[in-house]
Amino acid sequence: MKILKKKCKGCYLCVKSCPNHGVVVVDKVASFTENCTYCGLCISACPYNAIVHTEKNLIDLSAYKGVFVFAEKGQTKLQDVSLELLSIARELATELDCKVTSIVFNPNKEDLNKLKTYGSDEVLTISADLDKDNLLQQAIILADIVNKNKPEVFLLGATPDGRSLAPRVAAKLSTGLTADCTKLSILDELLIQTRPAYGGNLMAQIVCPNTRPQMATVRPGVFRATKTEVNCDVKWLDYEVDKDTGIKVLDRSFIENTSDLENSEIIIGAGRGVNSKEALDVLFELADLLGGNVAASRPLVDANWLNYDRQIGQTGKTVSPKLYLACGISGAIQHMAGIGRAETIVAINSDPNAPIFEFADYGIVGEVMEVIPEMIRQIREKQ
Repeated sequence: MKILKKKCKGCYLCVKSCPNHGVVVVDKVASFTENCTYCGLCISACPYNAIVHTEKNLIDLSAYKGVFVFAEKGQTKLQDVSLELLSIARELATELDCKVTSIVFNPNKEDLNKLKTYGSDEVLTISADLDKDNLLQQAIILADIVNKNKPEVFLLGATPDGRSLAPRVAAKLSTGLTADCTKLSILDELLIQTRPAYGGNLMAQIVCPNTRPQMATVRPGVFRATKTEVNCDVKWLDYEVDKDTGIKVLDRSFIENTSDLENSEIIIGAGRGVNSKEALDVLFELADLLGGNVAASRPLVDANWLNYDRQIGQTGKTVSPKLYLACGISGAIQHMAGIGRAETIVAINSDPNAPIFEFADYGIVGEVMEVIPEMIRQIREKQ
């Protein structure tokens, strides 16, 4: 949208029409603020036709074909989320009748074998002298590759690096980006990107109809990595790296992920119903017996009962275990967004009306610290 200053009378009708405080009048001339959402209400409100739509340069959507996946190496190895993305990329490519292409920086032989095994029709391997902590270097190269190859879909993992890379690449490509998707599908040749919205209180479906590529990041653990071997071409590309990006890394440190929830087949989740920090020891005892792991909802992490690397939910990790035992967890949608792909959910809660029972395959109404010790006793009896 555009404000024609010569026509503007400073009448304030546009200001009054805007629910987002996206228009102000300064020196009797209207102007947009950073709150403007381009909804167009001010256009209808202006009696002087001083606010108008501007023409967009429409792109040729037919020129874009293929599903691209950024295969993130991380600091040491190929990230599991990259293989998970390849699995959903194959489903999308089947719907769109196109091929799946992986982009990877400086891969080794094991990386290439994995990308071939998990469904890549093509692998673009980028040889570049990267500073791994300067992600802007990678963003510049990725944007150039996408510009040249024109995929219709481009997927990245919602890892710390992926969340930093994706918006930079999207900005350089002047396209949209949906972050932290929990579901991807195709409808009328458009990518339907589903993610939690409004604090996790509903699931929004987002489309990008006018620009390409359609970009999305997906949280680790949302999809299962499935081996699908196809004929795969490997192309090697050499890139000169821009060393003068304006970013200089002064120091670095790494926080080890000790919980490994993403690869756990059995997870015991602790919520508010676990009434004391000491009671967590009982959950860890059960996890040891079952060969599983212990996770937590956000309140327990906020209370410093467990470390953040054990948090599951919208602001934590997404997991897909074979068994999820929810102990004293109410079942708020923010938490359920993290366990939606669990094969079997067993809920223990003293409140028979807790929302968790609507999602659970099996439910036990009772106090966690009465049920869990009894489980442990019966398991030990049968060992």
